[in-house]
Amino acid sequence: MLFNSIEFLFLFLPTTVLGFYLLQRGGSVWAVRWLVSASLFFYAWWHPPLLLLLLGSATFNYLIARLLEKHRHRLVLSVGVLANLLLLGTYKYATFIADNAAWLFGADIAAPDIVLPLAISFFTFQQIAYLVDVYRNYPAEKSAWRYLLFVSFFPQLIAGPIVHHTEMMPQFNHLTRALDAWLLAPAITLITLGLAKKVLLADTLLVVADPGFAMASQGLPLNGLEAITSATAYSLQLYFDFSGYCDIAMGCALLFGIRLPINFESPLKATSIIDFWHRWHITLSRFLRDYLYIPLGGNRHGTPRRFGNLLITMLLGGLWHGAAWNFVLWGGLHGVFLMLNHGWRHVSNARFANDPRLLVRLPSGVLTFVCVVSAFVYFRAPDVATANRLLQSIPDNMAWSLGDHYKKAVSESLNGDLLGLLTHGFGADLFIGGIMAGTLGTALLLPNSLSIISQTSADISTQPPRGQRSVIALRWRSNTLWAILIAGLMVAVCLSLSQVSPFLYFQF
Repeated sequence: MLFNSIEFLFLFLPTTVLGFYLLQRGGSVWAVRWLVSASLFFYAWWHPPLLLLLLGSATFNYLIARLLEKHRHRLVLSVGVLANLLLLGTYKYATFIADNAAWLFGADIAAPDIVLPLAISFFTFQQIAYLVDVYRNYPAEKSAWRYLLFVSFFPQLIAGPIVHHTEMMPQFNHLTRALDAWLLAPAITLITLGLAKKVLLADTLLVVADPGFAMASQGLPLNGLEAITSATAYSLQLYFDFSGYCDIAMGCALLFGIRLPINFESPLKATSIIDFWHRWHITLSRFLRDYLYIPLGGNRHGTPRRFGNLLITMLLGGLWHGAAWNFVLWGGLHGVFLMLNHGWRHVSNARFANDPRLLVRLPSGVLTFVCVVSAFVYFRAPDVATANRLLQSIPDNMAWSLGDHYKKAVSESLNGDLLGLLTHGFGADLFIGGIMAGTLGTALLLPNSLSIISQTSADISTQPPRGQRSVIALRWRSNTLWAILIAGLMVAVCLSLSQVSPFLYFQF
């Protein structure tokens, strides 16, 4: 079930919230059981048989954790972690391994036809972290219902954040609070802003980004402006898509009085790759740091070992995103960028790292943006060859206008409606230019949703946002003006829900 669907917004979510506040009067036990039941229904909506996989994984890890609490032996932990990795590897990487083995050995190896379960990367990583912490003397959860809620809680189940048990378990123990109007208004605001990012911005950017990648995939020539436009449009599409999902997830959790960790905080405003990874998929960065980079040795064994650990961590982080070489290359590029960034900070004694002056921050911000957008080409392209072809088009065939083939593809993707009629010839340049300028300006000049909402007294997350300054100040208030604005945005979103598109992180 998608957040940006009629059945979720007007059937599932209101029913779940109403049932929760009716049943919680009987105590937190009934509230937990209701949320578990709703979350399992939410997960099963897409492909019911895979619910057994989620339940089996949760049951296995719950039992392993209880065993670890009694016998904190490395063998027990190893069995638990390896079983999780085997499950993830079977469903997500079996086809990738078979295809590469067939290519390497020249054999005719049939790739298995496997349906990738939703959220398997997320709930597997959450449970590996839980097992490791129980091994490190954290007490295992006694209640099977609360543990199942930790694994399946629907706002963060499909695309994160990768929640940590120390953040969630204490909250699940106190679910008997009354409906709080001071949380309800920010929750609805966050959900609406997230839907607007997804439906009105990300889905519009899709029609600009896709033609360039399709042309590169088919071997059709692109000029440099088309390649730059497609690459930048996709980066912005992914930005608003992921940012929108995170807003909706936090808003939905707030409806039940539950705070999720911040997972996305204006990464395109980053002034270094290090800063980017402090803002992009923050909970994944936290997991990779705590459960991979530091156990590998972190920065404790000299610079060469530190850089090697960084590269290994980012390569595996790229592979986590998808079973294809272009994801591995994307992770590897970020590993190299991080090594260069840390090396530069060492050489410059880090005196430019937090320099507030615009003349320092602007060049570093532009360089970071170029690196991020270039790497995202490999994230989006169906294969490495397509990504290379698109990037090579920039220096080889630079132009100052979009080609007719590209503009026709944009027009056709709008299904021949009024906008389609306006996107021919010069109208296409204005249409695409307007989309790019508007969305890029929104990402770079406006504060993010959490910064807007956090100006209130409501506590909306497990940790405070950075509260950084933006070029344009915007502060949410519980007043009539904001109510009209949010209502207008929701109406615009509902009018655009006729063609529902999945979130880009939907099946990870």
